[in-house]
Amino acid sequence: MGGWNTLITQDTKLTPKVVKSAIFEFLTFMHSFNDWLENNGHHKIRTIEPMGSTYYCLEDLEHNPSRIYGDVDYLVVFPELKKIEGETNRDHENRSIKFYRDKLQEFYKNQPIVHNNVYNTVREKILDVKEKYVVVQTTDGPVQIDLLVSLPEYSDWMSKRYIPPKNLKGVVLGSLFSAINHTYSIMIGDRGVVIRIKDGKLVQRKRKNVDIRTVALDYSELWIDMFFYFAGFVLKDGVQLDNYYLEKYRGINTKNNDNILEDACFGLVGFCQALESVGALGNDIFPEETAQQMLNEIAEEYKNITNKQFSHPKFDKAKTDKAKKSAKKFREDILVGQDIVERILL
Repeated sequence: MGGWNTLITQDTKLTPKVVKSAIFEFLTFMHSFNDWLENNGHHKIRTIEPMGSTYYCLEDLEHNPSRIYGDVDYLVVFPELKKIEGETNRDHENRSIKFYRDKLQEFYKNQPIVHNNVYNTVREKILDVKEKYVVVQTTDGPVQIDLLVSLPEYSDWMSKRYIPPKNLKGVVLGSLFSAINHTYSIMIGDRGVVIRIKDGKLVQRKRKNVDIRTVALDYSELWIDMFFYFAGFVLKDGVQLDNYYLEKYRGINTKNNDNILEDACFGLVGFCQALESVGALGNDIFPEETAQQMLNEIAEEYKNITNKQFSHPKFDKAKTDKAKKSAKKFREDILVGQDIVERILL
């Protein structure tokens, strides 16, 4: 289906051919937006590539042309504005993102300029622009393109973080990261691995007056970077690594597309086992005494998260046969993800 935020896209079958066409219209629009930004004294944004399941669009066009995607995600990188004196890094980043989100909507709504006689054509092809998505018109129907927004510092991380296991929804991997965050307040999100510290303890993101620290920004070294950071944080001393899983699965290998979720699970096993081996468990950050207890907690939370996604109210919007089929595939992938996580972690 063409997107969940509006009913007009639900009857569009998102095949690789349709997605390629939608991306062409989207990039044409963004090209005109960049010209407008430059003409108004602003830095241009960068359009990177489709993410999520449509990351495989061109490959599928050749080898699996009948594949149907649930949605289209596209990674864009916004420039950073000049920092204001006294502004925190996070406030500066958020202000930069909001500025360019607002400019995109301003361009669409109020600035019908002509660039090489292409804008009038673009205007007919762009049906709507909101803060987080753009709806484009293709010959096969409307398509919603969700904007995955990053900043220059995090763009390499993001370009790997949102590559899903092949033939599975990205949510099956994202939910593993969410389970880790819910259990230990370690966020593996769109700006690397981030922790928030208050009074020497890790806290969740809604807490105020916290010390925000980046633990890792290399997706391919994710688990090993986390191990050395947290082992050092807890023990305040140098540590030695001696764990088969962690040495083999140092991070997330996005080139091993068929087994991304499995590799992530094995890396997580290595991370937990390595912490146990150096005596970095049984404390305020990791209260469990053993690696298996940690893995049990994460696996249980993974199941809770994915069970909620399985019955998410958004599926009530699935009114057409195509939308219902997409919802069915989503739920099937959730079950596959649960099976993989339970098999490796437990």
